[in-house]
Amino acid sequence: MAGPSQSDKLKYVAKDSSFKTQEGFSRLFINIFIVLILGAVTWFVCTTLKLGVMHTTEYLFSPFEAESETIGNYKLITNEELSDRSLEHHNSIVEKNNNEGIMILIAVMFFGALVRGILIRNKSWHSSEGDGATQTISYFLESYSLGDAPGVVAKHRYSKSTLRHALKRYIMTFLTLGCGGSGGLEGPVIPIGECLGAFLAKTFRIYNTDDLRAFQMAGIAAAVCTLLNAPFASAIFAAEVVYSERIVYRTLLYSIFSVIIAFSLNTLFLGQGKLFVVAQHNASYGFFEYMNVVLVAIVCSGPIGVGLNYTFKFFKTKFNYIPVLLRSPIGAMCAAGIALGLWFWLGIEPTHVLGMGEETIEDLLYGVGNEKLHIWWVLSIVIVAKVLATGLTLMTGGSAGLLIPAMVLGGCMGGVLHGVLLQYFHGFHTGIELFIISGIGSALVSIIEVPISAVLLIISIFGESYAPPAMLSVAVCHLLVKNLKLYLHK
Repeated sequence: MAGPSQSDKLKYVAKDSSFKTQEGFSRLFINIFIVLILGAVTWFVCTTLKLGVMHTTEYLFSPFEAESETIGNYKLITNEELSDRSLEHHNSIVEKNNNEGIMILIAVMFFGALVRGILIRNKSWHSSEGDGATQTISYFLESYSLGDAPGVVAKHRYSKSTLRHALKRYIMTFLTLGCGGSGGLEGPVIPIGECLGAFLAKTFRIYNTDDLRAFQMAGIAAAVCTLLNAPFASAIFAAEVVYSERIVYRTLLYSIFSVIIAFSLNTLFLGQGKLFVVAQHNASYGFFEYMNVVLVAIVCSGPIGVGLNYTFKFFKTKFNYIPVLLRSPIGAMCAAGIALGLWFWLGIEPTHVLGMGEETIEDLLYGVGNEKLHIWWVLSIVIVAKVLATGLTLMTGGSAGLLIPAMVLGGCMGGVLHGVLLQYFHGFHTGIELFIISGIGSALVSIIEVPISAVLLIISIFGESYAPPAMLSVAVCHLLVKNLKLYLHK
């Protein structure tokens, strides 16, 4: 995923000696106090960003929304079953909009991208584009090469922007996702959380390197927990995405305090529960169910991870020669063109191509929404469109992440495979939820490379009954993608 390669991460973490730290009660009390404040501050900043993006995208996409219709029993909708009623309903929505919603969407995406382009022309804003996690993790790990002399790492970090950079990333992310770009919030909040952690450490004049790193990690974990509302999974995610296959316990344990604060505030003020609520599976799984899970990992999530990586590299190469001021508006207009093209051609709402995409997973899981979305070949086209729109957003100066898009793409690929099996294999009756959940877990591995966090997220979001397929899909996909990448590298 983000930052240095896995081998470099392991090389850096081998230098960590925080396990030798012996802090007295006064130092321990001060550190926990700072982490608790950090959890509350990070929650407030990330919550305002999340709510701002949610409200603006709801306004942008609401003119295209159709009335929710239950498909029922997750049954496959074939091409012949697309009724004239569905087409008439789509045409009535277009007529009702009178093109006003389309013009607003295009205008907001264009001017949001134009402002981003103007800001990026300023050198101090260059670090505020992209997924955000890459630069933050690279910088965090490179601190291990500064030496062990007291205060060296802290002085180096404090000489760079903390609160100001968090504000810039906040603005760039809102101009990207709040203005209709495709991507997730999790990537951008990683630098925001790290910057807030460094800012509080600087405010309290913390110069111990191990303490500073603990605050930085706690800020990242609290930021991710604010969005996912999965405390332990968020703490593990922060540790895993930075350190890869090794986890530093001291930073992880401090992160637990910050995620508990973020989780508690989510529950207290927002009443936030799980991202998705599905019926629990029986405690036991059959052989064919496990085979379906393996099939999802092999056929769907592995290829989508590799394909997404090459798509991003392609767009990065092609748009790199375009002046900064034009790059963002061109990318935004291309993404808008893809979304609106699907709207006029197939009646697929732009919210399934632009924005973060949780609505797509909800519609597939619950069997509701646009009935065309439940046709496997239409869903395949939506996946390609989502990949292209996300690549155009990220590679042309947008600030967005990949965690939620990874979940959306993996879940949709699972839905496609379920639709194909349901149509061409008589007697097939496995529920779509198993395919979607397995696709989400394995996609998090193929795209984000966080196997332990992927399993924990599945359990936190969908429940413990889905732990076995999550573990199996993650294990198969991780081994597959790892060997595939080694093969392609050779």
